Amino acid sequence: SIILSSSKAMMKLLVISIVGILAAKYPRNDPILPPGALKHMSRLSNIVLLPCLIIKSLGGTINFSLLLRIGILTLFCFMINSISFLICDVIGYRIHGEENGDRNSELFIAIKVAVGNGNAIGLPILVMQILCQDNLINADFNHDSDKCYEEASSMIFVYMIVWFIMFWGYSFPTLQRLKQREILGDGGESHSANIPANKVISSGGAVQQPKTVSDFMGRFADSQFYLSAKKVIVSPAIIAVMVALFIGLIPALQYQFFS
Repeated sequence: SIILSSSKAMMKLLVISIVGILAAKYPRNDPILPPGALKHMSRLSNIVLLPCLIIKSLGGTINFSLLLRIGILTLFCFMINSISFLICDVIGYRIHGEENGDRNSELFIAIKVAVGNGNAIGLPILVMQILCQDNLINADFNHDSDKCYEEASSMIFVYMIVWFIMFWGYSFPTLQRLKQREILGDGGESHSANIPANKVISSGGAVQQPKTVSDFMGRFADSQFYLSAKKVIVSPAIIAVMVALFIGLIPALQYQFFS
């Protein structure tokens, strides 16, 4: 049954996770995967391996027909993340009340970000790779586990577009503000800490724009919208998705790269 196949996939994933946890924790004084190595492996995965996987899976599978079928996933992503954030706010209101400062505590905000932008990329990729090896799951693909996985991962990467926009647009700036609050201390934010770097303070204390930059461009360059959009645009995963779509939606290019 589907439930049995899913349970088997989660058990395999659990075993893989336990191996990783043990390698990162033991031996206690000199773990096999020290924190420094984990950081570099994470960067390697996000900057090199994930974009390569996106281009291979999405670029070799996507076409206009498939894109029309799975494009609705972008709307689902927006709805799921928005509902998750809303549920956290409602629960926080019910627990702490409107006046209680605990709803603005670091722990509550961090939990809200984790719930609203859950792991929608790495974990599903592993799960689908395991599921597509099951004959019950890949039966719709003529028992071709590779084709099953490529189409499933294409769905994940299309879903990921809105996930990245919401993460860099809301979740990451929220975590940055928490970090700033931790550094400055509650109520310790100075006036100068809120002044963007491209503004100067006159002798009278008034904030002025540099004469070489227009007021509008200066404000726009410091706006959260610009900073978030920049994060999304230069993200290796988003660049890989755009490249994959460009290749996949042009049959001649797709044939040359993946035939």
